[in-house]
Amino acid sequence: DAAPNGATIHLDAGEYDGIVVDKDLTFIGAGVGVTIINGGSPALTVTNGSTVSFSNLTLTTSTNDPTVLVESGGNLTLRDSEVEESTGAFNQAAILVQAGGLLDLGIIGDLGGNTLVITGAGGKFIDNQDDTTISALGNTFQQDATVYSTALLADDFAIEDRITHKMDSFA
Repeated sequence: DAAPNGATIHLDAGEYDGIVVDKDLTFIGAGVGVTIINGGSPALTVTNGSTVSFSNLTLTTSTNDPTVLVESGGNLTLRDSEVEESTGAFNQAAILVQAGGLLDLGIIGDLGGNTLVITGAGGKFIDNQDDTTISALGNTFQQDATVYSTALLADDFAIEDRITHKMDSFA
């Protein structure tokens, strides 16, 4: 809470409790699996009006909630990180983007380098509750032991089947 708007926060190696961000901040971890944010529900919440950047860390949770929540009006950029969907017998999204929220997982010239991990058949990589496009270039998507790298796929349907969109409800 003490960091001023626009600050960069360097997170040392270790495990941290879930974070709710309500201002413009940049978080840089010490590395995937080294800096771990383990949330109760969820690990990261980006609130309305916040523009947030996270890099070089792991986000995970063990509850029946999404690991990352981008609220309406929130804006999250994620690079070189891992997002693990709720562990256990839960069926949540690794990342939930509410209508009006924005998510950048990688763009041309600034690839994501992220890994999104889901367990079991019911989990989703991303639940996008808006019809806004989410850029997700240069990432790896993993379901249990199966890895879907966008560079290795002949098509993106394996990943697409694990992403829900606002438009899916209009079938």
